[in-house]
Amino acid sequence: MKSLIKIKNEFIMKKKYLLIVFLLAINITTLKAQLESGTYFQEIKTEVQLPSVAGNNVINLFSVQNTPIAVTENGVYKLNNGKWSGEPIGHGFRTATIDLKENIWLATDKTIQNEDGGMQISLPISAQNDTILCMFWEDEKTLLVGTTNGLFSNDGDWSKITETEGKRVNSILKDGNNYLWLATNDGLLKRTAKEWINLDDVLMSTGTKRSYFSLNKQGLANEILFGGLFSVGCIAENGEDWMWSAADGLPYGPVTLIRTINKTFWFGTEKGAIKKDENWHYYLGKRWLPDNKINDILPIDDRKVWIATPQGISQIEQVEMTFDEKADIYENVITKRHNRRGLVNISHLTVPGDLTTSKTKNEDNDGLWTSVYLAAECFRYAVTKDLEARENAIKTYEALEHLETVTGIPGLPARSYALATDSVEQSRSPHPKKWRPSPDGKWQWLDDTSSDEIVGHIFAISIFYDLVADETMKIKVKNLVGRTLDHIIDNNFHLIDYDGLPTRWGVWHPDSINNSTNWAYEKGLYSLEILSFLKAATHITGNPKYEKTHFTAICKWRCVFTALY
Repeated sequence: MKSLIKIKNEFIMKKKYLLIVFLLAINITTLKAQLESGTYFQEIKTEVQLPSVAGNNVINLFSVQNTPIAVTENGVYKLNNGKWSGEPIGHGFRTATIDLKENIWLATDKTIQNEDGGMQISLPISAQNDTILCMFWEDEKTLLVGTTNGLFSNDGDWSKITETEGKRVNSILKDGNNYLWLATNDGLLKRTAKEWINLDDVLMSTGTKRSYFSLNKQGLANEILFGGLFSVGCIAENGEDWMWSAADGLPYGPVTLIRTINKTFWFGTEKGAIKKDENWHYYLGKRWLPDNKINDILPIDDRKVWIATPQGISQIEQVEMTFDEKADIYENVITKRHNRRGLVNISHLTVPGDLTTSKTKNEDNDGLWTSVYLAAECFRYAVTKDLEARENAIKTYEALEHLETVTGIPGLPARSYALATDSVEQSRSPHPKKWRPSPDGKWQWLDDTSSDEIVGHIFAISIFYDLVADETMKIKVKNLVGRTLDHIIDNNFHLIDYDGLPTRWGVWHPDSINNSTNWAYEKGLYSLEILSFLKAATHITGNPKYEKTHFTAICKWRCVFTALY
């Protein structure tokens, strides 16, 4: 009888398997719907160009009567009919807010002024050692100011809220019941009609560590959103509270600002922006942002958002396009910046963000990445019958074939190749590879080819044979695959390098895989590799010796391959 532990483990594995199948089904259903509709929404980033006098450090974003407003460290700039207006009115501004009449107020570390500079307010003498962190107009006459040492109120005269003494006030909010909320470094504070309450003394989870950085309201309901060290959460008047942390998918914290539009949440952090709709989306690095520190976020509509950083504004927009249009974009990028003498590989920008400085250079896995591109072009041709796809596939196959012929060793493909006169990058692998001369002296090639390179070659070449190659090309493919498998079989299931020794990873010998502790974790993978190589060679060449070797591998060496079954 099976033990209870074994039965339990099998039950858990079946549940995991069913979950994976379920998730795949959802993804396939979604993809099918997109394919049938012919279009989907692609996120595209562009940089919002401010006037040069504005500088780059955008501290806040607002929208007043559908007019986008960017507040920088030196002034207020408004976008009307595609043109920016505004001039510098100061320097060192660190935060801004809007009053109930939609006038903008700006603050430096110690002072506050309105947009035209006609009214200026300084912190009281008692707060001269404090720094202004946030502002909020409670009514037409009362300005609340959060500092590094508490909350101050100004209605013509300054007063300090004693309940906030010594607390860093990061954000201020008023809810639909006219209750005031403060996000501080010592609790989430709530002012009711009767009293101040520190919710961390009566309600909040200890996991929040009494530290809060941002507040906002959700929709029309009286739901208070808060951002903490490791989580974001909601306190709802109807009791439907919730909290999201890393276990729920939150990519990073603390969440320093919260914005919402309809059912979509946007979160700002010191390292990137986060969107939460049906899924989590994380925007980090130059691909999306001019700077990873998020100062503010302004949702323009359901499909467009502005993100303010110390180095400017990113606009991320969901643009409707077809899969063909996206494919054309990738093809154009590959052709311009990723094709090096037929090999498809990485592109480096000498100047970050400047595509004109793109340069290709060799990589240890040029053959593998080129194989992936070959497979893609083969599939593209099979579906579309696009002659450009067929031409790309043929040229890329020829590059893979050249990886084998350039070595002068039948059946051994190089990792990469270059002209003898080309400048090449030396490998930085812990198992150094060396550049070798081709027999005719016109080329140089990178040695120590690995098993994953062979996997890529056989995978892509097999697809090319089935979907693209004409009869003339099929003969070339048969010869190439035959040479590759003969090299492996004739060398006792090794790849033999330029120096006559096996490469570091080109080992499928049953004794090595089965008996060496170095290969203990590779048994199943390497077994699957060699069996698939032999099956592919049988299919392509029709030579019965590969099927015979496949049968021998399973029967005679089955101790090696039991990991597969």
